[in-house]
Amino acid sequence: MKMFLPYLRMRQYRLCGCEVSPRAIIGRGVLLPHPTGIIIGQGVTIEDNVTILQNVTLGHLGSGTEEDAYPVIGEGVAIYAGAKIIGNVRVGKGAKVGANAVVLKDVPDGYIAVGIPAQMKAPKA
Repeated sequence: MKMFLPYLRMRQYRLCGCEVSPRAIIGRGVLLPHPTGIIIGQGVTIEDNVTILQNVTLGHLGSGTEEDAYPVIGEGVAIYAGAKIIGNVRVGKGAKVGANAVVLKDVPDGYIAVGIPAQMKAPKA
């Protein structure tokens, strides 16, 4: 099996232009309408009905321990083009991450994260 995984990763990258770790936990109804450039690291958890657009990175911060060092993406989240969600971060249920945002801290349920570094904006009533 170990010999087969590098082959699968290479084939996946060539066919879709994205890299999704086989160790990532991905829920039902996850939509990748434009998969080019999407990177999903090995410890990432993505809950149900999430939309992820092109060039999104979900990964490890690169320091500390591997345990709990990856993002958790809540149910119904939309992540727009070029966003980076890095480290031990939780993006809450129904939240949105704007294009090219760099998320380094938790996003509450229903909030919108925009900018570099991402600032949280409350949903409009």
